[in-house]
Amino acid sequence: QGNVLGWNKKATSIFYKNEAQILGTPLYKYFEPKESEKLRRYLSKSAEKRKPGAVNSLTLERKTPDLSIRILSLTAAPFSYAEGTQKALILAIKDITEQKRAEEDLQQMNETLEERVAKRTSSLLSYQKQLRSLASQLYKTEEKERHRLAAELHDNLGQMLAVSKMKASLLLNQVSGKALSGVEEIKQSLDDAIVFTRDLMSDLKPPPSLDKEDIRAAIEWLAKKMKKHDLKVVLEDDGQPKKTTEEVQTTLIQAVRELLFNVIKHAKVQEAFVSMSRLDNQVQIIVEDKGEGADIDITTSSSTEKGGFGLFNIKERMDLLGGSFEIDSVPGEGTRVKLLAPLKDDDISADDAAPKAAEKSEKKIKVMLVDDHKMVRKGLKKVVDTENDMVVVAEASDGKEAIASARKTSPDVIIMDVDMPHINGIDATREIMSILPAVRVVGLSSMDDDREVMESMRNAGATAYLSKSEAFETLSATIRSEANK
Repeated sequence: QGNVLGWNKKATSIFYKNEAQILGTPLYKYFEPKESEKLRRYLSKSAEKRKPGAVNSLTLERKTPDLSIRILSLTAAPFSYAEGTQKALILAIKDITEQKRAEEDLQQMNETLEERVAKRTSSLLSYQKQLRSLASQLYKTEEKERHRLAAELHDNLGQMLAVSKMKASLLLNQVSGKALSGVEEIKQSLDDAIVFTRDLMSDLKPPPSLDKEDIRAAIEWLAKKMKKHDLKVVLEDDGQPKKTTEEVQTTLIQAVRELLFNVIKHAKVQEAFVSMSRLDNQVQIIVEDKGEGADIDITTSSSTEKGGFGLFNIKERMDLLGGSFEIDSVPGEGTRVKLLAPLKDDDISADDAAPKAAEKSEKKIKVMLVDDHKMVRKGLKKVVDTENDMVVVAEASDGKEAIASARKTSPDVIIMDVDMPHINGIDATREIMSILPAVRVVGLSSMDDDREVMESMRNAGATAYLSKSEAFETLSATIRSEANK
């Protein structure tokens, strides 16, 4: 029945009642109704246990006379007394308030630490993205400057040297003796200057005669140029077309040039091997030598090490193109570098392109936008409209409209604002999920770190969550990721 039969001093300090005051009274009365009922069920279950030993512990909260809350851990074990005729429970009670508070503090510290780490990681990723964007802009600026310098050399210095050579040639027919010898020397110097200028222009910019799309001709031209640096380049090609964009071609030429100069400077050999092949919708270029090799870590190498900074620069540029860079260098055995870069879309074979084009035309990700601010919907729609694989099939300004539109259009992904009039995003999501369980809902909120809101949206059925501060940057990727799950 829950009546107290025995009571020790520690129990008195926990319950503020001595043994005389509490004997024969039910223990339930010293707890609030909700906790009292939990205790009643626990004692009943403990009393029903037939085998000796304690049942699982119970944790209860108890309000003290000063109205503070203490947390108690209770463990009951049945036993018999009076020669087995009476059955009772031994109840061990421990005050674990401080322990629980310490656990909660620790948990809160962990959560705070996780949040701080998440924020710092987000900041670092954002910073990395900005650096990549800056690197891309610097790279493009560098290319423009190369072209500008090449044009200046051709249009100005090159023309002036050519005219000077013509005038020197005319003088040869008008002078004799020592003057003739001097004019011939001037003409020879002009010839040397013209050759040097042409080589410099060629280093800055490939000649216009090269195929501006197929990378093969550019690499062959580059291999020939290495002869003047006493490096023989052995070329291999699979014979398949390798059309690239101008940006990809320029990057690959500069990367291969940098790698070949590394062979000259560090490998201490006079021969290098370059192979080109086509892999699906990518071009693969391998630059290899049988020279000294080295232990190279391009993520930590400095500019003073064997090509370290240049290799890191190449890797960054390949990443910006959507390609890849791999290096394998063994001391005493040589170095092998593999570059992968995308081909032009229109260069993908008809067999490969046909099913992809058909798939794209047949299936687009259907998106519904829900937000009570028209300008936000307009901005989100502009982002979606720029993507070829998705389309906005409906818009709604509140939860009620969203439910009705979802019924009509059956979207694949819904971008759902949380805070809206009439029916909020949480309730609307719950209703839509009951109608269309296959739909993916992405919660959208102006609150960046509201864990309670995020949890409520997920409990309602949302599978992803975005803050409006980041939505325009990650919207397309999030829609694509959710649609593919």
